[in-house]
Amino acid sequence: RSIWRNSSARYLLIQWGFHTMSFMIYVSCIALFANLLLGLDSKEMGFLLMAAGVVRVLVRFLVFVPLLERLGDRRTSMLGMGIFVVVYLLLGFVSNQVQFALILCAASFAAACTRGVLTGFLSRAVKPWEQGRAMGTSASLDSFAQITGPLVGGLILDSLPLWMYGGLASAFALGAFLMSLRQLELEQG
Repeated sequence: RSIWRNSSARYLLIQWGFHTMSFMIYVSCIALFANLLLGLDSKEMGFLLMAAGVVRVLVRFLVFVPLLERLGDRRTSMLGMGIFVVVYLLLGFVSNQVQFALILCAASFAAACTRGVLTGFLSRAVKPWEQGRAMGTSASLDSFAQITGPLVGGLILDSLPLWMYGGLASAFALGAFLMSLRQLELEQG
């Protein structure tokens, strides 16, 4: 309860909820989406996901720190969240493997810019002795998204037009992005 009484922490947790729901819808069903849209098999999907993982590692070790130093943590996270909004929306317009690979790589770039920074904001929004509770609440939201994201994504892919899969992920990502426009007071850093 003490975390939810803290308006900055509460705001960041709600933002994290939007972000993690969009991310889990995307990540849990992306292989199924690729199979339905492009007919990709497990081997092809494995190579594409490996390439996206390599991009994320390269961004994290080569691009992230200079980008963070240049833009600051707030703008870096906003860049990542904005990319998520666009990338998820573009999923509905993918027509070949090259476009799909670019989407995967852009999503990896966005994740490298966003997820760690948002966690850092939350840790700075609370007193040092409340950080464990705040991170535990954040992890609970992640767990909730890991349960509901695959269910929602699967239901969309099973019964609605394929473009709605990325459209819904984009809508959740837009919620997180719009929340990032508000400047928050943080305890430390």
